Amino acid sequence: MGLSQRTVSVPASGGVPAFAYSFQVYVGQGYDPAVPAPLVVAGNMGLAPWRALADAEGLIVLDFRDVDRNGGYTFAEDVLALDAALGDVEARWNVDTRRRYFHGFSAAAHWGYAVVLANANTFAGLGVNAGSMQFALSTGVWPNNVPRKIAVAIRHGTADAVVPYAAATDAQARLQAAQHPVRLSSFAGGHTVSAQDAQEVWSFLRGFQAP
Repeated sequence: MGLSQRTVSVPASGGVPAFAYSFQVYVGQGYDPAVPAPLVVAGNMGLAPWRALADAEGLIVLDFRDVDRNGGYTFAEDVLALDAALGDVEARWNVDTRRRYFHGFSAAAHWGYAVVLANANTFAGLGVNAGSMQFALSTGVWPNNVPRKIAVAIRHGTADAVVPYAAATDAQARLQAAQHPVRLSSFAGGHTVSAQDAQEVWSFLRGFQAP
């Protein structure tokens, strides 16, 4: 339990050379090795928003940053890094593979819409903070044309000057029209993510599982 520093070797694939990827994992105090634990991938927000929940509920939280650490996520190195990190965590700890969740902030939220919706059988649910669905739509990932209906919890500050609040209501409408379970909750703030956001995301997503 506690904080672990991990490094994985990511094999070459699709023209991307092999590389090493380092990340942190937080295993909550309530984790029981005999009981499969939910896994949360926290994208572009660090571990702080999820640590209290991890301790209270025995969660495993993976701190997922983009490979080059410039704040932007790609469909090449970053997808490979996430696959390798998931494999490493699941080999080390007892993970409930039907209860993998992704919670992304800002750039990781945009990327999460595309990657998680396109891989909806891998994840039980998607959390989005300060995210826009436009990146997913521009790459051909539409809510009505994905492997299954996946739960999405949206959090957005009404005073967000970076990603306007309208991006949240637009995504909610598209998801609802495609019959995905979705909940949008707002807060009186800007372009931020906090423990309160993690709590709101978890309160909705925790009841959903992947096939």
